[in-house]
Amino acid sequence: MQVALAQGAVADREHAHRLALADARAGRDHARDVDLDGRGAAVEAVGGRARRVERLDARVVGEHRELAVARRRRQLDLLRERRVEAAGERRRRRVGDGCERERHRVRGAQPAAGPRRRVHVRHDDRARLLAGLLGRADRAVLRGDGRDRARLDARRGRPDADRGRRGGRQERQRSGGAEGGQDELARRHAREPTCDSCCATPGRPGPPGTAGSLDDAVPVRRVIAHLDADAFYATCHELLDPSLKGRPVVVGGSGPRSIVTTASYPARRFGVGSAMPMSRALRLCPDAVVIPPDRELYTRTSRAVWDLVRRRLLDAGAVYDSEEDGPIAHLEQAGIDEAYAELVQVDRPLAFLRAVIAEVRETTGIQLSAGVSPSRLISKISSDLEKPAAFVVLSREQALERLADRELRIVPGIGPKAAETLAAQGFVTLADLARADPDALVATFGESRGRWLARVADLTVDVPLQPVRQRKSISSEHTFPQDVPPDSDESAPLRDQVEKMAVEVAQAARRRAFRGRNVAVKIRTGDWHTFTRATTLPDYTDDPARITAEALALWEQHRPDDPVRLLGVRLGAFEHVEQRERELAGAQDAGGSAQLQLPLDEA
Repeated sequence: MQVALAQGAVADREHAHRLALADARAGRDHARDVDLDGRGAAVEAVGGRARRVERLDARVVGEHRELAVARRRRQLDLLRERRVEAAGERRRRRVGDGCERERHRVRGAQPAAGPRRRVHVRHDDRARLLAGLLGRADRAVLRGDGRDRARLDARRGRPDADRGRRGGRQERQRSGGAEGGQDELARRHAREPTCDSCCATPGRPGPPGTAGSLDDAVPVRRVIAHLDADAFYATCHELLDPSLKGRPVVVGGSGPRSIVTTASYPARRFGVGSAMPMSRALRLCPDAVVIPPDRELYTRTSRAVWDLVRRRLLDAGAVYDSEEDGPIAHLEQAGIDEAYAELVQVDRPLAFLRAVIAEVRETTGIQLSAGVSPSRLISKISSDLEKPAAFVVLSREQALERLADRELRIVPGIGPKAAETLAAQGFVTLADLARADPDALVATFGESRGRWLARVADLTVDVPLQPVRQRKSISSEHTFPQDVPPDSDESAPLRDQVEKMAVEVAQAARRRAFRGRNVAVKIRTGDWHTFTRATTLPDYTDDPARITAEALALWEQHRPDDPVRLLGVRLGAFEHVEQRERELAGAQDAGGSAQLQLPLDEA
């Protein structure tokens, strides 16, 4: 045995390891026999040698395992690279074939044999391709394959992540961002013949990116996310009182005429919903916990949520260049609990969006649902499909397929009355509306509304984001516990209420540095008949006395004969005081001796 070990020591390393392993196994058998004869020292010597050989063998096995894992990783990288490239090529070929056939069909010729020319594709197809390619990268990040992705990028000759982001941003600045993409597409349309599939989509005449209405011009390569807080008001109260978690919570007044502002998801399982009379909600859910609204709490929580989202968008480079305010986050807040974000400038937008939603939940306790698509309309609908905690990504084609059997009420802008009118004509679902004759819709709903419905059926309605949300009006409303007759001795509370709300509206406008020139009064009678009467002033004002006088004049002029259930006062058609002062200051600087006129003196 000693001779064998001596010979193994001078052999190559791998052969020695094999001999050592065999010797260890033989030593264990021999040790058992020797121990039977009472020679324990030999057992200890052979056992120690076996342990040393086992450690040596384990190290060799570990080295071989590392080499095998490295080879396997290289093979997986190459395989992943080939699959990504093959999938992209299949998508490009499939989209290109369809557009090529359509183009030659319009020209009355057959596609030429041989390699196909590159042709333009529709903007929604571009967004779908972009979403598909980004989806792989996002899934890799979520799986923790960041290092594998970095090696794959390095093999392709890509720069590192930071330089890639900087380079991409600089390139977008040179090309004008989305507008640059539209210009390039317009130039391509000018060089090549147009086709029905690209240029004659209903509601979008001419090549994409050309002049048209806001609803017609859909930018190229948009990634729009709609973020909506789940049961926002109820969640705010649950954060203050954790004992409400999991219980049916209804936010609204406690009076007999109150309505439901919102309800938690446990309460919604009983059929309780927003704008429902509180009496009916309590019949549906007798165990509901009714909490009065707390607007200050909602405003404070909303500000914390959207300020955090804005900071993350700025950090990721999703900015909008404002002439007045400079770069700002590409976020449009559509309400106290919802907003739209443009993510086309963000690297790996889906992973970024998931990270932002998680941070909002951890920091504020508010859960956001997200819908991602190339347009605002599809994103808005998508975020409501799988609430709560929804995260739905749809292209236009996927949305048309998934929403075909849904009722038209899912579309923002189609209310109960419009849905009833459409249902009477046989249009109940989105697929039914897609089969409608646009001229028939125009004849029924008018030119503007009918054309809008035709574009809704094709999911081509869209408007650009407005990162700086322009407030349109400030209003105040009050519902009386009992209907108040307007022509009796008890009508004094009506006039007093109009005066009180007018002062509240004027003070709110002054706090926000707004002046308005449109004053309106809203009246709802006991039979739920609601009407609004307004007047336009010759100049802008935030004077409480003047706004009160106009509101009282409207009330006296249009006071109904029936008892009054609700009153409201609204101030609109704003100008921002600071913006107006900057404009006047600029005019004064430019004109030298020009006098600074007060806004109230304007015609």
